[in-house]
Amino acid sequence: MRQALPLPVLVLFAASVLWGTTWWPLKALADAGVTGIPQILVAYGSAALLLLPVLLLQYRRWRPQAHFIALIFCLGGIANLAFATSMIY
Repeated sequence: MRQALPLPVLVLFAASVLWGTTWWPLKALADAGVTGIPQILVAYGSAALLLLPVLLLQYRRWRPQAHFIALIFCLGGIANLAFATSMIY
């Protein structure tokens, strides 16, 4: 009798595939001459624009904690920029 794959194995596989496919658009940007900080801006900016409608639809839920969300946005952005810059340069 064959045993089903456990959930953690499936989750790791799905995460690996998702992580691997994220490099294709970055490679295409690099081939088009967009590298470094501009590439990071395009990548994170497009993801932010895609998710903006979801954020706005949930405005009433997060409005009371807007100052914490702004702090998370700022610190998260600085951390991502520092990490990406250290990997590029």
